[in-house]
Amino acid sequence: MVLYLIASLITYSLAQNISTGHTVNLHWFSDNDKSPFVYFESTMVVPPVPTKEWQTLFIWPGIQPLEGKTFAPIGNGVLQPVLTWGQSCAPDPTNARIDKEKKWWISAQYVNTDSSAQDPERKGCLGGTQMSVEPDDSLVMIMELAPDNLKWIQTVKNQRTGAKVDFTIDMKGQRQGWAMFVMETPGGWHDNVPQFNVTNIVLKTSPGVIDPTFCTTKTKVQPLPGANVACSDSIASENTCRIAQCVFNARTPSPTSTSLITTTTASQTSSTTLGTSTSNVPYGPTSAVQPSGYATDVPISSSPAFGMNPVVFLLMFSIFI
Repeated sequence: MVLYLIASLITYSLAQNISTGHTVNLHWFSDNDKSPFVYFESTMVVPPVPTKEWQTLFIWPGIQPLEGKTFAPIGNGVLQPVLTWGQSCAPDPTNARIDKEKKWWISAQYVNTDSSAQDPERKGCLGGTQMSVEPDDSLVMIMELAPDNLKWIQTVKNQRTGAKVDFTIDMKGQRQGWAMFVMETPGGWHDNVPQFNVTNIVLKTSPGVIDPTFCTTKTKVQPLPGANVACSDSIASENTCRIAQCVFNARTPSPTSTSLITTTTASQTSSTTLGTSTSNVPYGPTSAVQPSGYATDVPISSSPAFGMNPVVFLLMFSIFI
């Protein structure tokens, strides 16, 4: 029995370590109060079908405030069109009837799990119509601030079929200063993380005062097999940042994925190491049912897959063996 308990404890420790949350991500920052983001466009090619149907994957670009004078009362939710394999907390207002264990699907969403949020109409999981997509489909995803400076409009268009979904939410003028592109593997690591390309990344800040570093691409990659990302140089012109391409999880990573690449910002040239984080902002894994971005710094143990009490885990493991 003692050996069983020791083995159980080791297994529990491993389980905690592989509950990875945000596995690969890119991010960009701008001053919320002086030059917030107002536009984020990218085109993503849908990855192949995952090797294990039961797994859950979230891949998404997102924008959120992080801080600033307009942070409260809404708090740190994230605007995000989410490509999903598996289930999530996203609403299904039109009853799309997608077999989510066998199909990639996407919808435009707003997810806010910030415990400090004080606006009940902008908490939890909100979103628009769900749309099934196929591997190799190109999805043009746009998030933009409406002319009234209050509403955010998200649209996702499948270039192969012409089908489109969208979602508009009134953010009451809350300014957004953190943009990101994320691949999540909630609930644990998977045998083969999907390889996919993201092209035509365009970020725009409001005109006027420009944060000189807003076009610097920063990355964070979990040190696990198969996870990597490499991007072409970012090019800034006034309040617009363009990155031609980012390749996620290449089976044979290019040299730039482990070496220094140069990223051009609005007023300077700087180097960023791909595969390591160059930011001191904490990253918080999300649960397996909500692709909640960086909205909360949730501990790994909160994942439903591995969040049980250690004693319960030990007892269950001992029974099974």
